[in-house]
Amino acid sequence: MQRRRWRFGFAITVFLVSGFLRVLLHPILGLTVLYSTFFAGIMLSAWYGGLYPGLVTTVLSAIAALVFLLRPLYPVSATTVCDATGLLIFLSVGYLISYLNESFHRTQWDLAQARAGLAKLGAIVESSNEAMTSWDLEQRITSWNPAAERLSGYSAAEVVGSPISRLIAAGAVNPADEMTELLRQGEHIVTRESALVRKSG
Repeated sequence: MQRRRWRFGFAITVFLVSGFLRVLLHPILGLTVLYSTFFAGIMLSAWYGGLYPGLVTTVLSAIAALVFLLRPLYPVSATTVCDATGLLIFLSVGYLISYLNESFHRTQWDLAQARAGLAKLGAIVESSNEAMTSWDLEQRITSWNPAAERLSGYSAAEVVGSPISRLIAAGAVNPADEMTELLRQGEHIVTRESALVRKSG
């Protein structure tokens, strides 16, 4: 809840700063780039808070631009199609900026969760007393836990990147062939037994 308040408080603060800067620059810029400083404010607000704080800054900026910058110079009846179009574009771009920042934050959060899950799984594999290994679709070994090192006599450095077939005993079935084919087809892996050769032979 506290984080939520900070996000919206930041959105309002950024809007006020953007508006103040626009008023200061008004004698120089006039109405040629009416929303110039507000775009930067929306970007900061959405980057820090995501979609809804970005939209808050967008809407407040649009109101401020119309009421405090445009209206004192032109009466309501003099509002042109150009003004309305500019406002529509500003609101659309503000929404787009906010949405993209929200998507970025969600992607980063999902990525952090995935990394945490992989780290936990990796810790389980590393500490397991069961030999565990994995290989890619080219049947090259990609992981080799300490239990596999003890069982086979090969260190991870010696086998990672090598074809799994180098460890299969002569005449034994290579289970990676069937398993890899099942993976390519998107099907469940089946359990298969085979004979492996230790480093000692």
